[in-house]
Amino acid sequence: MIYRIAELLRDEISSLNFVEIAAGLAKPHIVRNNVTEEDTPAILDKAIPMAYNDLGITCEEGDLYVLYPNTKKKSIVWWEDNGIDMLEEETYYYQCKASLTCIGWWNLPLINQTFTNASWIVANLIAAIPERLANVDYLSQIRVYFTGEIAEGAEVVSKYDFDEPENQFTTFPYSVTGINFDVDFAFGKNCVDCLNIIPSSCPPKMNYDTVLDLMDFILAEGGTRKFYIYMNLPSGSVEVFYNNTDCDNCTIIGDGTTNNCLSENFSGGTHSIQLFGDYLLATYFGLDGHPSGSGNQYFDMDISVFVDWVRLEELRLYATSQLSSTIDGDISNLAALVNLEKLYINYTAISGDFNVIANFPNLEQFNASNVTTLNYTTAVLPQFPDGILIDIPNMNLSTAEVDQILIDLDTCGTSNGAMSYITGNDPHSAASAAARANLVAKGWALV
Repeated sequence: MIYRIAELLRDEISSLNFVEIAAGLAKPHIVRNNVTEEDTPAILDKAIPMAYNDLGITCEEGDLYVLYPNTKKKSIVWWEDNGIDMLEEETYYYQCKASLTCIGWWNLPLINQTFTNASWIVANLIAAIPERLANVDYLSQIRVYFTGEIAEGAEVVSKYDFDEPENQFTTFPYSVTGINFDVDFAFGKNCVDCLNIIPSSCPPKMNYDTVLDLMDFILAEGGTRKFYIYMNLPSGSVEVFYNNTDCDNCTIIGDGTTNNCLSENFSGGTHSIQLFGDYLLATYFGLDGHPSGSGNQYFDMDISVFVDWVRLEELRLYATSQLSSTIDGDISNLAALVNLEKLYINYTAISGDFNVIANFPNLEQFNASNVTTLNYTTAVLPQFPDGILIDIPNMNLSTAEVDQILIDLDTCGTSNGAMSYITGNDPHSAASAAARANLVAKGWALV
């Protein structure tokens, strides 16, 4: 019952302009990490706040959503259960009282640059909670009381591991508060009769397969090479395997910073690379070649391996002077990665229509240079962040495609940015002349 009450309270504050992420009831979730200290294997358990994920992601309704401070987030708010007491039994109802705490993590400069504490935020949040809530489902006579108890500081989240004092997520310019509420409500004794059995056709993915066949690493006979995998995990850990063998020193520990795994010194041949662990929690993933060694090396990967990585904010799959790539697959497999801010796929063999970038409203950088297998048709583009960088030279784009890109960028309304597109593509035509002139007038650099 308290889950449903927390959902109702969440809905009352989710539309506040200073609330970016509003969750219902959250509880500590233990994440177990393998770590090594002084060459002695050890286990590190970290308690992370998680809530039921009802953000509407297809086939993800069973996932737990991580509520972890992020310097790019304005705020994160969730509710905690302090228990239910039965007050009175009536003929048809039980009268009860629930106690909940509203936990708010606030990134003060992103809310108001003049704020040095969360007092105004707390006052507005309390004011947004009504004294009465409408009857819903099996709950009725719902009354909400602010108890007058407000806590602030690290003790509010002491049951969780926020990597203090390293990240200082509970001190200025951040703040965390706990606000206590009591909720009186009634529920009927006979509500069991109204239960409907509605099985899901989209099974939960809490227990997703934690082993991923990432790619093959191919090295010419007679050569010896290494490579890097870069990941940023807010929690959890990911181990790298090759040919079903543990790769020494290749465990990436989730601590909210970008870490890398330097692979074994591979000899010539094909090596199957797998990831094991909480890879779907990653916000950053990148591949890179290692400069030492000899012999031609390739990453053989299908872009579809990233179809479920919905938390990714940055994805880098590109060649360097030490690396050739056979990364392919249809770019539409990235369509669900709506949090992407940076996407680098240059020198890959990815195909399809890159109008998929219309799914990424936070996109700051897009680099697909020298990808001749991509095409472009019209897209309904969001207003990308001002200053977006688009690098798409040497793609063999036709005049019609170049024209449409310019027209769509002008339509999307972004105030300024930069796009490199002239080299290695057909020239724009009179059809996009007005759009191009508008972009230049707005402050776009088009080269």
